[in-house]
Amino acid sequence: MKAGSAGLIDLAEITADGLDEAAEKASEEFLKAYEQKKNSVTGFKDALGECVKAVRTANGDLPFVYIIDELDRCRPSYALELLEKIKHLFNVEGVVFVLAVDLDQLSNTLKGIYGEQFDARGYLRRFIDMEYRLPPPNLKDFSLHTLKALDLEEMLRTICGDVNAPRFVSEIFGALAALFSMSLRDIEQALAQLNVFLRTFPNSSSKYDYLLLPLVIALRFARPELYDRLMNTSLAADELITIIAAHPEGTAMLKTHNGAYFEGALYREISNEKEVDYRIEQAEIVSQSDSENEATAAAQRLIDVLRSYPLEGRRNLKDLHARLEMTKDFAAL
Repeated sequence: MKAGSAGLIDLAEITADGLDEAAEKASEEFLKAYEQKKNSVTGFKDALGECVKAVRTANGDLPFVYIIDELDRCRPSYALELLEKIKHLFNVEGVVFVLAVDLDQLSNTLKGIYGEQFDARGYLRRFIDMEYRLPPPNLKDFSLHTLKALDLEEMLRTICGDVNAPRFVSEIFGALAALFSMSLRDIEQALAQLNVFLRTFPNSSSKYDYLLLPLVIALRFARPELYDRLMNTSLAADELITIIAAHPEGTAMLKTHNGAYFEGALYREISNEKEVDYRIEQAEIVSQSDSENEATAAAQRLIDVLRSYPLEGRRNLKDLHARLEMTKDFAAL
């Protein structure tokens, strides 16, 4: 201490009585602070208990529920501190906490701090009495819900000239979102970009071909490398369809009525006439098979679309790309 204080403190000059007195005073201050903290916690819990009791009496004895969302997205130390406070401060009869949290993600985060051998799930069970797992969300329904929330349904119908445009966009985009493992937050942000994009059209705009719109929006957000290749003509339709068909949601989508229009538009937009004719020949082989099933019906729908859909020479993709890049700086607003 003498060396560290440049000679200002010299223990040799301090008597044993002085040390005892200092230690006793420090201990008294510590115990006093502890007692105050303990009393304040007790007082808080007593006051909360009275408040909850009054509320429950007035509302049919229903519990007092706190909902905490996205705890797994918080800083790990903060999340643990919050759990500890809930356990120690709010452990009052009639108070229930519902934690919307990805326990696997939170556990992995804790292991990253304390080591792989740390029993994160066991530690978290100290704070959680009952655990429920929600079923996976239907991304098509959520996409349609988000379109409604952004007030885009009527805008899509007007710009695209088709009353079924919102359903088409949500169905195709939802399947692609599942394929690219997009979260609900990802979907919200991607469709927010679609919102900005659609508002670049004047109210008097001519009808717009929207069949590739959900693909472009999904790729731009979730797979930018494929988006760039699609826009610079280095991505073939066959390669993209193979990627989509490799996922159960993608396979199911391609077999639907809207999926046939989507696939047909893709071939017509980014393939030449020779490639389109070859795809028709492939589909005819499937459609002419003896068995009548979902695959043969989907193949026939694709043939009808490819034969009726005009070759646009990439006009739609070029326009999509130009408008999307124009809105890039505003996508976060």
